[in-house]
Amino acid sequence: FKRFLWPTSGAEDPQELVAGMLAIGARIGARAVLLPTDDEAALFAAEHADILSEHFLLPNVAGDLPRRLASKRGLAELCADVGVPAPASARPKSVAELFEIVGTMGFPVVLKNDAAWERLSNPAVWCTTIVRDAPELERLASSWPSMPGVLVQEYLPHEQTEDWTVHVYCGREADCVLAFTGVKLRSFPPYAGVTAVGFSAANEELRELEA
Repeated sequence: FKRFLWPTSGAEDPQELVAGMLAIGARIGARAVLLPTDDEAALFAAEHADILSEHFLLPNVAGDLPRRLASKRGLAELCADVGVPAPASARPKSVAELFEIVGTMGFPVVLKNDAAWERLSNPAVWCTTIVRDAPELERLASSWPSMPGVLVQEYLPHEQTEDWTVHVYCGREADCVLAFTGVKLRSFPPYAGVTAVGFSAANEELRELEA
């Protein structure tokens, strides 16, 4: 078993990362499973799979699919395309448009960094953020040096909702091999962030949606 540590910042040129990964693959000496640990790594692997597959085992997915899934706007568009209900979402191009959208949706609203890499280079918020009134939104927007890639999303009150997740594993012909559903009990920050406590639970309705 060989371990190689290569600290990166996320700001490297993609070709530099490709060259480095190929060098690591050559040192390993056999095709290894490449496991991305965040959105940026998943996009990099998918979009350079034709080169990286020389040394690494990678899933057979469309090269542009991970980027669409990692984008909050892209995910909302995919949900609309396949008829999966999702909160109303919009990506404003200016601060003025941001306030127009929020004026239509009404407070509170949820703000999210839209796309991978944008959250690193020009973040709108440090994490998913619930904004409850106009003064709070004005304070937040005034802190932006330039208009970031921010997604505005309809707020769904936690008293009326549940947070469920689904993980699907597909074969070469896109047939579902395994599907797991689970429910989120706690998140950080509360009601708006990543899962802090959750457990597996059967949800046939959710399984039917993923099919």
